[in-house]
Amino acid sequence: MEIDKLDKGILGLLQADSRLSSRKIAEYLEVSPTTVSERIKVLKNNGIIKRFTIQINPDTLGMNCSLLLMLKVAPGRDIEAVEKELAKIKEACYIYRITGEHNFVVISRAKDRTQAMNILNKVSRVEGITDVHSSWILETVKEKSFPRDCLN
Repeated sequence: MEIDKLDKGILGLLQADSRLSSRKIAEYLEVSPTTVSERIKVLKNNGIIKRFTIQINPDTLGMNCSLLLMLKVAPGRDIEAVEKELAKIKEACYIYRITGEHNFVVISRAKDRTQAMNILNKVSRVEGITDVHSSWILETVKEKSFPRDCLN
């Protein structure tokens, strides 16, 4: 689906605040609320908008330890089976299948070092994982699901 300037404007505003009403978006973009509602419906139906959600600040909930885990899978192992087992780990916030020296990146949050070690141990015990490189994420400098500038 091709998206035009109006779609980009709608997406940018919703990304900044998904609670904005169609009426408010219409005011910003100088179009009718009906036009905005119809465009949002089309964007949702075409899978461009996956869902409307909130962003939680984990630090305010005491989840101030962030882990970055780089994982290698043993040669010849069923990578999809490893992927399914990793997905079962509830503490894993993000799991990415990657190219290069490692096969997966897992990003996780923990309340303290003890919980972080438990997460590391769970990941290490997944059958097929042969190597785990772990790093503490010291600070989040920038975090976005999709850079708005890519819409321009």
